Amino acid sequence: MSPAKKSVDASTLKKEVAEGVDLMVVRELIGGIYFGKPRGFGTNENGDEIGFNTEVYATYEVVFFIQLAFN
Repeated sequence: MSPAKKSVDASTLKKEVAEGVDLMVVRELIGGIYFGKPRGFGTNENGDEIGFNTEVYATYEVVFFIQLAFN
């Protein structure tokens, strides 16, 4: 069985939807939400408990990731 055939069979999409799709997902795991500050827990204006995390990226990080993905 070819690798493409195995991928189609492993998809949660219907076979007729997934066949012929060529897709690659590139995920960033070196910055942003993983290292952003401030982060923590608090209370909002309605008195609800909340959690928050800040996503911060520098231009060079975004450019690096985009170039890597497109190459």
